[in-house]
Amino acid sequence: MANPLNQTGFSAAVSLYLHVYGKSLPASQVGSDFLLLESPIPLTPGPAVVEVIIDGRSFQSPTQLLFADPSTGRVILSAMNLTPTLTPTDAPTDTPTDTPLIVANDLPDRVTA
Repeated sequence: MANPLNQTGFSAAVSLYLHVYGKSLPASQVGSDFLLLESPIPLTPGPAVVEVIIDGRSFQSPTQLLFADPSTGRVILSAMNLTPTLTPTDAPTDTPTDTPLIVANDLPDRVTA
């Protein structure tokens, strides 16, 4: 069955998160080397993970947080490569197992929630 349109008029449900220092921070936009937090907070450089969830499928990229502007929420990151991470409960049950998953090259350069 096709995905019904959600309330925003788009067919895909998209969520973005920056996982850093034991926190999951919601984001509104992500690019190949930056991210915009929904609620700006001060952050120090260090390891991080960017997660994009599209219709329940999680794409994660380990990265380095290089700089965060606490006034704008803009976070500068090392270049990312978003790869799918599916658990058995995430896998669709009504599609053949040979159906290709979305890979990093299929994602646009910029995703907006």
